[in-house]
Amino acid sequence: MIEHGLLELVGQKGQSLIDILNQIERMGLLDSAQTWLTWRNLRSRLIHEYVENPEEFASALNTANLYAGELIAVAEHIHTWLQTLGLKEGWVG
Repeated sequence: MIEHGLLELVGQKGQSLIDILNQIERMGLLDSAQTWLTWRNLRSRLIHEYVENPEEFASALNTANLYAGELIAVAEHIHTWLQTLGLKEGWVG
């Protein structure tokens, strides 16, 4: 998970996902731990659940589309931060 990889880079470890996200938020790499959990839950819903109702699935896709810009902004922010650390692409494996 990207969350764990970020903390390992700076020698920090959280015990639970929310602890990790809160630490990343305190580092200034994420505006809201709760927002990340919302994105993660939506992703899980789209990927792991079999949604039989087409309207429900379309609604979930539309919601994901609304979040896309925010997620891209977070990814760009993290990328910039990694560059300041002198790290190259592919650091999370």
